[in-house]
Amino acid sequence: IQAALIPVMLRPRDVMGQAKTGSGKTAAFGLPIIHMCNKDAQFQAIILAPTRELAVQITNEINELAQFTPIRAVTVFGGQAIQSQARNLEKNAHIIVATPGRLMDMVERGYIHFANVRFVQNHPRILHLMLGTFHAKLPEIGHPPTKAAHSIQA
Repeated sequence: IQAALIPVMLRPRDVMGQAKTGSGKTAAFGLPIIHMCNKDAQFQAIILAPTRELAVQITNEINELAQFTPIRAVTVFGGQAIQSQARNLEKNAHIIVATPGRLMDMVERGYIHFANVRFVQNHPRILHLMLGTFHAKLPEIGHPPTKAAHSIQA
């Protein structure tokens, strides 16, 4: 999937990829996002994960891939204190990996904004949630990602 997805992601277009578990999907979408992030702007990518365990796993892998760059990913998910997650967001978070409910909560509380979002990566298992609850709440919680944002489904 990396050989097929990375070149396409480096062009300004929406992308959808499908591959088996363990095939390198996180690197396939993570490396281009890391490459295209600006070190001086927060919240450039939002990666939605269906579970906190997967969100943490994705964050760890992206931070490992980005270890020699200034780009950092931060995880936000329910079941942990919001204040500690908010402090992590303040520490130069370029990429947010989140569960949908906690993402909406953090946006509603003013900790996250979409002004700089250039990439939105979605996990297929939460597509129904996004199309329902998440998208219905976007008008209430602030500006959605810009039209220039790339949508990535892997």
